[in-house]
Parts: sequence; C-alpha cells; structure tokens
Amino acid sequence: MASIYGGLRGDERLPAFYELDFRLEKTFQISDTAKVTLGINAFNALNSATELEQGLLITDATWFGKKRKVLNPRVFRFGIRFGF
Repeated sequence: MASIYGGLRGDERLPAFYELDFRLEKTFQISDTAKVTLGINAFNALNSATELEQGLLITDATWFGKKRKVLNPRVFRFGIRFGF
C-alpha cells in the first residue's frame, strides 16, 4: 500500500533506539506474618531524548521536518508494599 508521502508505508523509519529500565527491591521481615518491601523503579535511566515521531506532511508548516514526539525523560518511582 502506497503512503501519501511517496514510496511504500514504512520505507522511511527513524533509527532504532535502546532504553534502560530497572527495578530494585528489598524485603524486611517485621514479624512471623508481616513483611515490608521497599522498591525503586527507574525508567529511561540513561535519559536519552530520542525522537519517536517526526512531522512528515509538507502542508503542515508548523511541524514539517520537526520532532513531534520525544521519549519521556528519566523517571524514578519509589514504593512501599506491606504484606501480612
């Protein structure tokens, strides 16, 4: 199927990218039946502002050839989980 941009849909792609996410957690036993788990998640740990979408319509003067979407910035999430 031909696209409106010329050529086949998917012929023009942005370069591949890699994203590093990780999680650390530690569980503490409070009593025989209760425990607490502390956790931290990191998303986009390397904080790369990778372009995800680019304006392609030549009739759209505002966005043509510019970045439309960028990968979210580095985010840390802290949490506590109680188990009993």
